[in-house]
Amino acid sequence: MSETQTSGHTRINITRLENGNTEVSLELDGQAVSRAIIIPMTIHVGAALVRMDGIGGVETDEKHRNRGYSRRVLEAAVRHMREGDATISTLYGIPNFYPKFGYATAGPEHVLMLPFDRDALVPLPDGWSYRRFCAEDLSDLQGLYERATRNMVGPLVRGSAEQRSWSRLLKTLEGGEDVCEVVLDRDGRIVAYAWLVQRHWWMERMSESSPKALSIGEVVAEGAEAAEAALSVCCRMAAEPHADRDAVHIPLPPEGPLALAAMLRGGRFVQAYNRCGGFMVRTLSPRRLMQALGPELALRARRSGLDARTVLRIRTGEGDVSLALSPQGVTVLDRDVAPDLDVEIPQAELARLSLGGYPPRDLLARMPNPPEERAARAIEVLFPRRYPHIYPADRF
Repeated sequence: MSETQTSGHTRINITRLENGNTEVSLELDGQAVSRAIIIPMTIHVGAALVRMDGIGGVETDEKHRNRGYSRRVLEAAVRHMREGDATISTLYGIPNFYPKFGYATAGPEHVLMLPFDRDALVPLPDGWSYRRFCAEDLSDLQGLYERATRNMVGPLVRGSAEQRSWSRLLKTLEGGEDVCEVVLDRDGRIVAYAWLVQRHWWMERMSESSPKALSIGEVVAEGAEAAEAALSVCCRMAAEPHADRDAVHIPLPPEGPLALAAMLRGGRFVQAYNRCGGFMVRTLSPRRLMQALGPELALRARRSGLDARTVLRIRTGEGDVSLALSPQGVTVLDRDVAPDLDVEIPQAELARLSLGGYPPRDLLARMPNPPEERAARAIEVLFPRRYPHIYPADRF
């Protein structure tokens, strides 16, 4: 598929690539001088699966910069994504550039900092072991990842072995530094893994900021005992001979069995916030977003103990959506119904609320038109504080 928009000596091309991505480029006199890539993905938001379009590869040739070409490319990309089936768009952005396209920082980056003593490493449980990853392990790791991430916010649905991150993992078998260790319990089952994910832009940034720490990009474990064993393996990886390490750093939110195991070992979690930049998000369609979030919103509403049916209308610059909240769950209404509660939420703030990266009450209080108390309580029920996190191997 290819689409063209022409203006003077320039034109915007929108081209579907063989790998499923879409390239948006600007041509000047027949030569592409500015571009961006739209990467279709699906992420977990608790019990919901949410279609998301990532933006990567934003670039303008050096001699053509500062002429507004990137702006035109990104405006075209946003228009194109609005017309598709994605609900939100995310990117990893530089400060003070992407807000003009509707993006806002989604939340903090989480890093576990785990100190260790190479002379007093915690042993694995009796009968447990670890070894290097091999191709036959892939299906076990896929299952581990899916079970561990299904109730988190942010991790990608990876699907088949051909998915980009799993393909990258298989390439570790070809040699090099990007190794992965798997942890086996006393029955020989793979119950955890630790994957370095080196030679990746995000991990290189982590390593540069903490050169004496071993930065491990992805650690996944099934349950408490597996989490303890996985951290022991991480420390052993850091304590390899001739490695001058004093800590293990893992991009990891402070929830789940690995986080608790780290807390019990004296680990420290750092939440690094960007005022503007970093992991950024915007809404593409409020209605599609609320429909996709339906299963998770229903769970939250039922757990809250709502005792009456309430119609909440959310108005954004990208359109309005009405939700019926009841003890049975949440329904996205197809027709215009007089709301009991009416809230104006800028589209970027709705995206932030949906991922839970900030305390909802604080976000609401800072909006141009803060909602009244009943509406604020409803928003708190639907969008509680969470820890959005995309594993580095999936970052774009």
